Amino acid sequence: MFTGDPANPATNCRVCAVRACTTITGGTRFCYACDEDLRGVDVDEAVFIDTHRPSVFKHYMGVAEPVCRVERDGVRCGRVAYSGRRGLCLMHSSRWRAHGSPPIEEWARSRGVPLPGLEECLVLGCPRQRRVTVALCDLHYRRWREERRAGRVREDECQRWAARRLPYLGTHQFSLAPLSDTVRLELRYGLQRRDALGRPIDMPAVRALVRVLADADTLTAVQSADIAPRFKTMATARAHGTDILRAVHAAFDEHRGLDPTHRPVWDLIAVGIPSQFDLDRPRTNNAQAQVDFTPIAQDWLRELTMAWARTVRPVSQRLKQTVWAATIASRSLALRPGGGADVATLRFADMTAVVDAFRRANSHTGRAYRDKNRSALLGLFLTVLDFGRSNEMLPGLSAGFGRHPDLRIKFVDENEDEIGKAIPEPVIAQLDTHIDMFGSDRSYGDWARHDIQAMFHAVYVVLRDTGRRPREVCALPLDCLEIEGGEYSLIYHNFK
Repeated sequence: MFTGDPANPATNCRVCAVRACTTITGGTRFCYACDEDLRGVDVDEAVFIDTHRPSVFKHYMGVAEPVCRVERDGVRCGRVAYSGRRGLCLMHSSRWRAHGSPPIEEWARSRGVPLPGLEECLVLGCPRQRRVTVALCDLHYRRWREERRAGRVREDECQRWAARRLPYLGTHQFSLAPLSDTVRLELRYGLQRRDALGRPIDMPAVRALVRVLADADTLTAVQSADIAPRFKTMATARAHGTDILRAVHAAFDEHRGLDPTHRPVWDLIAVGIPSQFDLDRPRTNNAQAQVDFTPIAQDWLRELTMAWARTVRPVSQRLKQTVWAATIASRSLALRPGGGADVATLRFADMTAVVDAFRRANSHTGRAYRDKNRSALLGLFLTVLDFGRSNEMLPGLSAGFGRHPDLRIKFVDENEDEIGKAIPEPVIAQLDTHIDMFGSDRSYGDWARHDIQAMFHAVYVVLRDTGRRPREVCALPLDCLEIEGGEYSLIYHNFK
């Protein structure tokens, strides 16, 4: 059983905003019941937060229920009150009715006799009291009865059935009870690795993942593509499954002595390739988190490119661009006599054909590159060749197949920072006039309205006064200002 801490942002849960409510939500401002109550009344939200009183029994979902109100000589009945209006347990409610239903308060003090409490439910982690005749609480007894009537479990299998059942789970909880012992350990390890990457643990997503993996014997035999369709539209559960399976498979490969960088398709997160947005840590985003070397047809070029990547450890964007550059060269060599398979046969003519291919190169989507981009791609390919030569990985390669002053892609170097990047003055004048409206209709977690407006104001001023791209402004670190001689300079990453 795992119970998330609402004060920890990594658990992706929070306490309902209503002051008298202690329900944990999955990140929303109000719990479901309080949200429904707010919709049903015509009252200001701030007043509702201060004055609303949720149902008494709403506080006890997933925890021990309130006890019976019968008390005598300082001893209170230890059994669960099943009625919020009466506050009596089943036994005392029956006796109260047998006595003619007198005023409850007087009856509970004068005629009711306290009863000892019952043991907890047989289901692991369930804090609710069991019934008198069955070692299950009311919630689990109803489920047990349904499965018994359906013929899925026998009368004498109550204990075995309870061992794999889940207790009542709040929004901020999940349980690994339905899983096999091996999968429990693997899932815990995967969650630890996800947490180490700085990614939040979403409780509903983990609960959905537990349901999908209930029949698995080990996660090493489970693939992300096999379980992804079962989550339907729950993208967070698919993301959790991908992260956890990646971590488990990587650990299993390491245990067997397998290096993930010797596979033709690299998982950038498992390999530890850093993101261009944060050079000090591996990338954490699943989107486009793979690099496929298989389009490079020639074995020597594919192995050389992979060796370069293993040694240099470039950021993900440069790695993808280098593999794409090697692919362009590979396609050109495939059209030459011998298909470029034997490195010892490559000459100046082959290099000329490769450079011509870069001069005509387009992007993956077919969009024509500018000459500046084509020159940069050619430079990446030549860098890989230089790496192979300097490390004696290309025995027999002719000196003609390499850099040459006549084999270049010329381009006009335009200063993009000075041309067409600034916000036009008429637009600035209009935005400055309405600057107080920035962020006025936006929400940002539980931030106050004036804090949200201050954030939007700061972003706009940086965009306006520096001419930086929105992506560069959003990626600014906390220490992005440098002061020298009373002058301020903005330190940023150029993502162009």
